[in-house]
Amino acid sequence: MIGYMGKIIYIEPDHNNVYFDYGPALQDSYNQDVIVALIRDPECIFAYWELSGRVVSQTLRDKIKHHLRWILRVHNLSNKVFNDISLLSPRDFSNIQGNYYLSCLPDTEYQLEFGVFDNNDFISLVKSNIVKTPRRHKTHPGNIISYANRR
Repeated sequence: MIGYMGKIIYIEPDHNNVYFDYGPALQDSYNQDVIVALIRDPECIFAYWELSGRVVSQTLRDKIKHHLRWILRVHNLSNKVFNDISLLSPRDFSNIQGNYYLSCLPDTEYQLEFGVFDNNDFISLVKSNIVKTPRRHKTHPGNIISYANRR
């Protein structure tokens, strides 16, 4: 409906000539060796990773692959401790992709590491960026120091 000088004109949409440009299709893989950590909220980190077959074959060439346990290692840099999260072992080693939501503590620094356990030895394949979760609560107005009036 369009208003023009007090008159109302109705224009019917032409559904036959509608074109949606979705752009090019996204790739299934970018053939990169990467793990990325993103903050969702003060108590959750989202991680995604992709490993090309290249890094896996170079690092694990002498290992028996069906005995490996895939591990997402979570380093708490604030407390200098880590936790290991055992992941399902992929059957296809040519391209490994995945994601995971991690429960975490507020106001804490983390770094993630993706690797494998082989005979109780951890073999690191990639490390993530370092992220710091925000505090759980907002700052109270009484805690804010104003520097505007200072000289």
